[in-house]
Amino acid sequence: MSFEAYNAILKFDKTYCDATSQYKENYQAIKNDGFEIASNYYVIKHRSRITNSILSATPVWNDVGVRLVTPFQVKRTTLIKDDYFKIIFKSPDYDVKLGDVFSFNNYRWIVTNTSLINELSRSVLVQRCNLKLRFTETEDLTSNIIEIDAAGTKYLIEDLESNQFITLPDNSMHVILPSDYNGVKVQWTYGGGTRFLLGNPYQNWRTISYDNISLKRDGLDGDNENGLIKIKLELSEVNPGLDNLVNGVAWQDYF
Repeated sequence: MSFEAYNAILKFDKTYCDATSQYKENYQAIKNDGFEIASNYYVIKHRSRITNSILSATPVWNDVGVRLVTPFQVKRTTLIKDDYFKIIFKSPDYDVKLGDVFSFNNYRWIVTNTSLINELSRSVLVQRCNLKLRFTETEDLTSNIIEIDAAGTKYLIEDLESNQFITLPDNSMHVILPSDYNGVKVQWTYGGGTRFLLGNPYQNWRTISYDNISLKRDGLDGDNENGLIKIKLELSEVNPGLDNLVNGVAWQDYF
């Protein structure tokens, strides 16, 4: 069909011009038919960023039916094979952002990639959270404890200072966490950043590098809590005289 003939048809049939939309509608109809009866269909929980914001520190978990798919084959022996999932949503308009957190299989999972979100089938990549960062903003280490789901690794990760993929030393760790109401409370200065008690038995880890730009996705709608924060931790000494070893909350040098 020539371009002139195509334009002539458009003058009389406006629906003809939206072939992409029609294809998407047909694809959506096929996907909807049997979406819930697929073997990889699960109802999981999604933490709403709207409530987990400056307006309210109390997160709200919403149920959502999805399909869970293994996104790629993990070949590196130092990584757990099922630490990553691709979450496929039924609705092409489902609202999910970088840094959102999901809960399923008795674990928390953080959204680390939304590049697939514009495909016909809306989906995101999630990584298993293996850390819970706990700290307080006051010298009282027993109440108002902040908890952040995060993912930490010491293998072939992007170094915050050199922007290279390297293997970190034994006394260093790379961590990603949501850039949300609580995530932005993690501090870092040249004099010393937020300290965390991690592992069993506890080890003290101190924030020595902080990046809230590379994986931040500030939108025109004013949403400045969309994205991830990357921090680098360094192994330090536990302070048994000041650290709360019962609740796993470290004393902060900036107190």
